[in-house]
This record gives sequence, C-alpha cells and structure tokens, in this order.
Amino acid sequence: VLAKYHDKHTLESGENALFFDMCSGKGITALMLTMRFPSAKIICADIRPPSETEHHLREGGFENISRITGSIYDEDIVKNVISQTPKGGTCIVLGTHLCGNLSVAAMDTIAQYPEQILSVIVAPCCLPRQKKTKKLLHLPGAGWGYDTTQLARERGCDPFDLWSERLFERAPASEDCKSIVIDTDMISTKNKFIVVRSAGRASGLSQTRNADGVDGCSEKMKEILLDKQ
Repeated sequence: VLAKYHDKHTLESGENALFFDMCSGKGITALMLTMRFPSAKIICADIRPPSETEHHLREGGFENISRITGSIYDEDIVKNVISQTPKGGTCIVLGTHLCGNLSVAAMDTIAQYPEQILSVIVAPCCLPRQKKTKKLLHLPGAGWGYDTTQLARERGCDPFDLWSERLFERAPASEDCKSIVIDTDMISTKNKFIVVRSAGRASGLSQTRNADGVDGCSEKMKEILLDKQ
C-alpha cells in the first residue's frame, strides 16, 4: 500500500520520515519497515510491554526502532510521537488489524496533526462490541459503530465489509483524499486498507477504492450507507 499510494521521492529510503506503528503487537510491521526504509525513524506503540523474545522491540534491538508502552487513546502519547517528526519531514501513521474503535482513533490523528502527518493507513479488524459501550464512553469514537453487526445482519451483507465502508465514510477527509485498498496477497480475509491523506498533500493519491481490479464498494453497500445516514 505504501508503494502504491506514495511517491518514490517521499519514501525512497525513509529519510526525514517518521512511521508511527499504532498497536504494534509483536513488531512485525516495524521489522518490515526498517528493512524497506532503513533511514526512517520508526516508533511502535502498544498497550502491552514487549516480551523477552521480542528482541527487536527492546532497547538496542534496531537503531531506528523505538517502543512506547501505552494506549493510543492516550493523547499525550500520540502527541509525543508526532512531535518527533523530523523537521521538514513527514509522518505516516500505520495501524494493522486494529480492534474496534482503535481504527477511529488512528484515522482522527490526521485531522489533529495535518501539518505533520502525510497519511494514515489503517487495516481494521474486529468490530466494536456493544457490551463495551459504557466502559469506553470517554474514548474517541465511543458510541459510534456498535450497531454495525446488527445492521449487516438486517441487510444481508458481511459485517467486516460494512465496518470498513463506514470507517471510510467517517474518515476526516474528502473523497479525493481517501481510498479503500484490498490486498489480495494477504491470507487473512481482513485484507482491506483505508488510506487517508492530508488535504494539503493529496496529489498522487489514487481516487479508486480498489487494487488489482478488486471491487472495494458494491452498489448494495452504498445503499446501506445512504440508508444509515
């Protein structure tokens, strides 16, 4: 997705670029990034501390990878990471298989830091669960999207497809600054990426919603979204 939707000059080696890997887990995305963009600064954030076996995420593992333990719902953590964007450089926010409204929190960063963030790339995963509504009311995006499973059942469509489309529609950007990409090389069925770019840097972003000719938004799905609005 990075190669397809970002110009080569911006991401040639990653020089003057900061990658913010949200909910980084075992750091697999960070490892791939450091191999592809050796000059980039990569900061991982996850709510759990790295285990003893995750040497690449521990201090001294890789010079250009650092790790923060904490929630991306924490505004201070997000602000701290974004503030490390190289002077005159750019920040790209990544979230692979984010659970529930963590996808919302990730996408909202581009509206909060439009000068620093070039783009946000999110691969959503599980849907927000209704039983967590009260517990998460204080968090960004809380109270939104919890009816997706019920709505999908009523309309006879796949809940994950609907969730991806609703996230796309909610993304804080105009239609020409965002896209849905389906990565057919992924084994997982959770293979949709939502790409959102800063309005001031939108040149070069494809306006299509698919990759490799795969339809990313059916007419039925559009009808569901319009009906929901």
